Amino acid sequence: MAISLSLIQSIVVMFIMILTGFTLAKCKIIHVQDADVLSKLVLYIACPASIISSFQIQLTSENFKGFCVSLAGGVILHAAFIFLTWLLSKKIHFSSIEKVSMIYPNAGNLIIPLVSMTLGKEMVIYCSGCLIVTTILLWTHCRSVVSGQKMNGWKKILCNINILSILLGTVLFLANIQLPSILKTSMDSMSAILAPLSMFVIGIILSSANMKDIFLNKRAYVICFFRLIVYPLILMGILILTGMTQITKNASTILMITMLVGSAPSASTVAQFASLYHNDAKQASIINVMSIMLCIVTIPIINAIYILFTTN
Repeated sequence: MAISLSLIQSIVVMFIMILTGFTLAKCKIIHVQDADVLSKLVLYIACPASIISSFQIQLTSENFKGFCVSLAGGVILHAAFIFLTWLLSKKIHFSSIEKVSMIYPNAGNLIIPLVSMTLGKEMVIYCSGCLIVTTILLWTHCRSVVSGQKMNGWKKILCNINILSILLGTVLFLANIQLPSILKTSMDSMSAILAPLSMFVIGIILSSANMKDIFLNKRAYVICFFRLIVYPLILMGILILTGMTQITKNASTILMITMLVGSAPSASTVAQFASLYHNDAKQASIINVMSIMLCIVTIPIINAIYILFTTN
């Protein structure tokens, strides 16, 4: 019940942010092309700050083991979703935007606040395992699919500011190093703009779209069906049948977070990449908004099923 209430609150907050961006654009206070600038602020400032901040916790034997479980869960999640999308693409023609919208979840903007509110801030580290895998793949596989460019030059990929942020955050975590208070406050402040700016970008892009087209977009419903229902249920089956939920004492609780990530709406980063690379940004935003609306029903149901099958 607590997760459901927190989810509803988070969804309402996100819609208010989207509506704010939409209203500003409709009132001509800002313009659609301004979404490119805001996208760059999100991808190159807010995201790295959020990543580093998430690793600023005390290292213990218990949370290190839990972190490893979370990391493994993230690898399984994305490997399964990429494989499923590849398999489905043999039968159904999906655009590049539709493919990455099915694969990549909105782990940071929705799940981190949700976990913090419902399970406590000390559990946020277990979001980081999935976040590491998600961020690396977003800036390699997802970016390549959206831009239409091959993933050439691993040196360039590894020097990406978000990948460097993951490496730095991991080193700080494993070495049990806490940033000076001024730097930590700065990182926390910059990471705080992640959700608002991400939602503003979606609202701005949607301001030029026909709202009737959003709700009559049959393709978006298909993508959301796979992203919010089919993929999470398959992930659940994999985690339970492989015994992952029993690998450590608190594995089932940690992997509940993995399930929340797996059943989250499509990543807003996809819409930002689509805006930056001019690849059907409207459709990316439509899928994102529709999945946010529908997940208020699907996430509690998926979570309840998971608890049912993992509670002894």
